[in-house]
Amino acid sequence: MLEPLKDCVSELDFFYTKDLSTGEMPNMHYHDHYEIYYLLTGERKHFVGNSIATMQQGDFVAIQPKTPHKTGSYGGWRILLTFNQDFLSRWLTPQAQKELLRFFERTHIRPEQEKQEEILALLNQIEKAGNNEALVFPALMCLFLIFNDSPPVQNENSYPEKILHEAMKYAQKNYAYINSLDEVANALFVSKYYLCRLFAKYVEITFNHYLTQIRLKNAAEQLISSNQTISEIALNCGFNTSTYFCQVFRKQFGCTPLTYRKLSKTEKPNSP
Repeated sequence: MLEPLKDCVSELDFFYTKDLSTGEMPNMHYHDHYEIYYLLTGERKHFVGNSIATMQQGDFVAIQPKTPHKTGSYGGWRILLTFNQDFLSRWLTPQAQKELLRFFERTHIRPEQEKQEEILALLNQIEKAGNNEALVFPALMCLFLIFNDSPPVQNENSYPEKILHEAMKYAQKNYAYINSLDEVANALFVSKYYLCRLFAKYVEITFNHYLTQIRLKNAAEQLISSNQTISEIALNCGFNTSTYFCQVFRKQFGCTPLTYRKLSKTEKPNSP
């Protein structure tokens, strides 16, 4: 299931945590804030949008707001840095944000080995700073500069992972028009049974479930950003009927689309 994140992270402008992450995250999720995931030890698969990052020790994954993601197999010690737009706006002009956050376009970052000692020192500085943004900000900006200067990670994905990437990319682009798994399989020149096995093995959800979650995410955004009717949004996002759309939306978000829209105009709704 693609879930909006519901924890203390979403309540803070900046958040640092270090812990041992093992096993596989059961559900995809997304949130309003930026997230930087640093792998201290071990190996990790990370699914971000339609990209698959095969992480090794010392790698980073940079996740933009409202981007579906989940971790995959393996595990290890990790550090998470999260921050929201309010934090950025207090310290950076829009032009500076655009320049310093360029690395988020690449998702997977592998700094040069000689930079690892400097990176760990900066992360330690951020940890010790706690909630003192005046101390956090300089160290974070130094990290951003290292990320922007890091060379692109060579594509290490296997053939099955490349097919999975293309299937996710296709779903993100064509979610409003896809009628069946056969259509996606034909576009990728594979069988639908092979595609089903890939999602079961690597993402642990079905393609149809993934597609539904992508549709719901876009529907939620349209409810907030547009004045279209519920029926229009349902059709825009690939749902055959507004009745079915309302059913799955309520199951996902805990309220009807109309209630979600009303809440968005008065307070932050129970969503990313």
